[in-house]
Amino acid sequence: MRMGALTYRGAAPLFVALLLYGFANAQSLPHPASAAAGFSPEAASLEAIYTVSDLLVDEKAETSALARDTALGVARRNAYARLLRRLVLPEDQALAPELSEDQLSDLISGIEVAGEKTSNQRYLARLTIRFAPEAVRSMLRDAGARFSETSAAPILLLPVFESGGSRILWEQLNPWRDALGAAIAEEGAGSDRLSPLYLPHGDFQDFSAISADQAVAAEPVRVSAFLARYGAHQVLIAHATPSPGTLGVSLSWRGVPQEISRVERFAAQGDETTELLLARAARSLVREMQESWKRETALDFSQNATALVLAPLISIDDWLSLRKQLAAVPMIRQIDLRMLSAGEAQLMLHYLGTPENLQSALLKHNLILLPAGAGWVLSKQLK
Repeated sequence: MRMGALTYRGAAPLFVALLLYGFANAQSLPHPASAAAGFSPEAASLEAIYTVSDLLVDEKAETSALARDTALGVARRNAYARLLRRLVLPEDQALAPELSEDQLSDLISGIEVAGEKTSNQRYLARLTIRFAPEAVRSMLRDAGARFSETSAAPILLLPVFESGGSRILWEQLNPWRDALGAAIAEEGAGSDRLSPLYLPHGDFQDFSAISADQAVAAEPVRVSAFLARYGAHQVLIAHATPSPGTLGVSLSWRGVPQEISRVERFAAQGDETTELLLARAARSLVREMQESWKRETALDFSQNATALVLAPLISIDDWLSLRKQLAAVPMIRQIDLRMLSAGEAQLMLHYLGTPENLQSALLKHNLILLPAGAGWVLSKQLK
């Protein structure tokens, strides 16, 4: 039977039987400075990934009808540019073709209009444009552009700024927080990318949950309390410390599924001020997190691979849930069911890319793929 772009093969069931990054509940609101209208990371469906929202148009012409036509053309172009930024690897952006109005219209499956206002010579509206996944895939594949269709759960950032031996986190005058918020908005990383980044609210509850010193020390109890407030599984503690001519940024991921730490250093350029250096470091960090996720999950049609997978099962619902999770992974193009019993399923997965790519994509769906002998074992990630 057909499941979107994926084919499932196999005999009738004998019984109807991690970002990289984890985020159990993405319902909390992003900080206003980090909000970028558009892609809804909570939905994470293929339809959501190919939908560009909150396109504001305001055009003037000789008549309202002409203004409307102009506005729709501008919105389609802007939506296409935002979709390419969202999906395509940066080094492959130039491979995406310039499209005529007719070609662009052929990629679009629907347009929603809200807040429409017209006058004799003016048209204003807020648009949502839905692209047809198969049409866009075909266009990008023909152009040789690598792209991803896998969304990551949001990453929560804790921006600690240290200067003169004093650390701040929730204080209003935190230049590192301001720099990260501006970079997130500039890059559309709050809600218009595959790997969204959020800043916390910074309210009294946050202030009570964890301090700057506790964040830097990654105190388990405090980190857990903070994660619990946002329903999060993982947080990135970004600790920035300027010194004459340089900026050090200590990055620590804490939570499930893994803990990673590293240090980045940025040298000042010419007479660059601390404020400008913070802004450049923030942009670099935000861009890297966006693009590294796309590289890990890119659909590389030049690499077709298979993986023999054994999946332990507990119940009928367990099998149905697993099949649904696998069908939602764009990288997996076909599932062959080799064997199904009361305790396990043996599957042959046909996918695009490398085993590491597949592991990253599966982890986003709370599935852990580990090597075992000549094959692999697939299990569900414990929350």
